Amino acid sequence: MLSLSSSTAVLLSLWAASTSAQFPAAPEGRKVLESRSGEGVTITYKENTLCETRPGVKSYAGHVYLPPGTADLGQGQDYPINSFFWFFEARNNPESTPLTIWLNGGPGSSSMAGLFTENGPCQVNADSNSTRPAEWSWNDNVNILYFEQPVQVGFSYDTLQNVTRDLVTGRVTLLNDTTPTPEQNSTLLTGTFLSREPNNTASGSVNGAVTSWHFPQSWFQEFPHYLPNDTRISLAAQSYGGRYGPAMMSFWEAQNQRIENGTWDGVSGCINPYVQSPYYPQQAFRNNGFGIEAVNETIYNAMASSIPSCLSRIQSCRDLAAIFEPSKLGINTTVNSACAAAETYCHDNIVTSYIQYSGIDYYDISTQSPPPFPAGFHQGFLNRDGDAVAKAISWTGADGYASAQYAKIQTNESYVGGLVRQYGNLSYVRTYQAGHAIPAYQPETAYRIFTRALFNLDIATGTQSTAGEYVTTGRMEPDVQLVPGGQELTYCYTYAAGSCYDWQIEAIQNGTAEICEWLFVDQNSTALFPEIVAKCRQDWGQGGNGMNGTMNVRPTYTGALFTGGAARVGKSGLLMALAWSGMSLAVLAYLL
Repeated sequence: MLSLSSSTAVLLSLWAASTSAQFPAAPEGRKVLESRSGEGVTITYKENTLCETRPGVKSYAGHVYLPPGTADLGQGQDYPINSFFWFFEARNNPESTPLTIWLNGGPGSSSMAGLFTENGPCQVNADSNSTRPAEWSWNDNVNILYFEQPVQVGFSYDTLQNVTRDLVTGRVTLLNDTTPTPEQNSTLLTGTFLSREPNNTASGSVNGAVTSWHFPQSWFQEFPHYLPNDTRISLAAQSYGGRYGPAMMSFWEAQNQRIENGTWDGVSGCINPYVQSPYYPQQAFRNNGFGIEAVNETIYNAMASSIPSCLSRIQSCRDLAAIFEPSKLGINTTVNSACAAAETYCHDNIVTSYIQYSGIDYYDISTQSPPPFPAGFHQGFLNRDGDAVAKAISWTGADGYASAQYAKIQTNESYVGGLVRQYGNLSYVRTYQAGHAIPAYQPETAYRIFTRALFNLDIATGTQSTAGEYVTTGRMEPDVQLVPGGQELTYCYTYAAGSCYDWQIEAIQNGTAEICEWLFVDQNSTALFPEIVAKCRQDWGQGGNGMNGTMNVRPTYTGALFTGGAARVGKSGLLMALAWSGMSLAVLAYLL
């Protein structure tokens, strides 16, 4: 077994050139290897140039297969696990650079969102059919591995089945051998999907950590040259990853006696609801860096009055877990019920009030809902409160962190990207003018923060080593007030129904909408994407497949390049699950 310190794309088959093929064919040209990490464990992958197009920079995507029983830990694993990965080699000195594993949050968010909208080598254009290089890709000086976990998230699956998906409602319906395959249109897609069996996934962060440990054991046997000399791997986990990231690292350390140190980065992390929940009302009412009153004082008081009961329920969850499930496997029904009740109460009485009454985006307080950014174009492309937490962490440097002050983050010579409070290697960062997915809003600042942390340099300037007792100096409080930017034009991207207003959904359903490359054609989308809309209108005028303006103009895929021909909405596709947290699904055509 490998000793790792604490520490996808896809992918399976080519788009079918024929528009009549609605389900993916068996992938071709993949390399399949048996792993020594366990009986029956295999790794299947293929090199590709889909996103990273620089000559000589390698990229691999595929699955690590774990047969039933491999990841048993209190909870029987009687189902197969196919864990999806997409690896990008560093553009500079890949043989000697560190390696980072990236995980999105959720729980249930695909790491493809991070890859295509935050920190990957490319971004998808508004035509959902082409890409452009990303200026601040994290693989400039770091080998990066995007990992989809647990099973049934993203392209990580247990078993596959053919289904239909309604883009408006999100409803997924199983197709059987006797059911005729329905005709696809602008709101109904066919594709291949995972089982959606709720018991066929990890029940809790600890069980998920078992699978996550088997994954690198197998992966590094095939790619040993990417294992850093000191065997140190960094784990960057966003949002809910602030909960399962530490659980994964703890489990990895327990399995590897040779580990001495490691790195973990949390991006807008959701770490400790007991500590973070009291700050949600404050964030909604003035204390958010912009002076925005997202809710009125009556709603604020109602949210704040729910805090004591919320915390009481969380404490009850913890007390029961300490008695009945100290191993934190997530398999005790009494504990699960109490913890689920706590989560539901806190969300319904605190978070939901903000969403329901503010009209402001949940992930970006400076933007109205639905937000126009970050764009979700990768879905179509693949288809064919922190300082309080830092203070609460129990560690040997807690006193030193308490004495640290806030320093400016010098992103470059002319731009200050935020404030940082840091002692040693623990830092709390406030990034200016950014929503929840920080690398999407402030790519250069996020890149600087990431690389400085990874190479043990101070977050503020990147010039001082944090190996000793480094501490920031500056202002005592992060009380900088910013002016929010103007509201950007919104547009309806039909692959993500949450980006559409009700009247747009109604027009899509009754067939009166014009839909172009998944974009609802109106004044806003025409102003934002004039070339795309003009091409669609030209195709429709030439008798293309835009009958009544309701069909989507889709690209054909020939060999290794997308061409601009018009085709029906549906093609061979693998539905990508973002279903754990009720998020929309996406469709992917495997590119392996």
